[in-house]
Amino acid sequence: MKLFLMFLFICGVFLGKAQAPDTALSQYAGTYNFPSGSFITSATVSLDSNVLNVNSAQGSSPLEMKGKDTFALVNYDGGMVYFFRNDQGKVARIKVAVQDILLEGTKSNVTAWLNKNYYMHPGKQLPVK
Repeated sequence: MKLFLMFLFICGVFLGKAQAPDTALSQYAGTYNFPSGSFITSATVSLDSNVLNVNSAQGSSPLEMKGKDTFALVNYDGGMVYFFRNDQGKVARIKVAVQDILLEGTKSNVTAWLNKNYYMHPGKQLPVK
């Protein structure tokens, strides 16, 4: 009987973890606004069934994680999305690169202050001249 109860407990733990939303991915969710005159004015990143998706007036695509804060646009061959963090470590900005189009925007409701001496680049910091 004890063995059976232990088995049920272990199954419940694994099933609960499999269905729990990925809080690490949820930090990317939100609306990102691009400067006036950009190819698109905004894009929304949402988390559905532990899959990030980006939606804009030009289309939508799931995002596939390639590294910390770096994602591939699955529906756009070679398209990449880079997220940047503020001094508090919160996701605050986005850069979208698809073919010859490069868009940079800021996340709504997040202060996008960056260390003014460094430009954030995925995986490294480059000094600003």
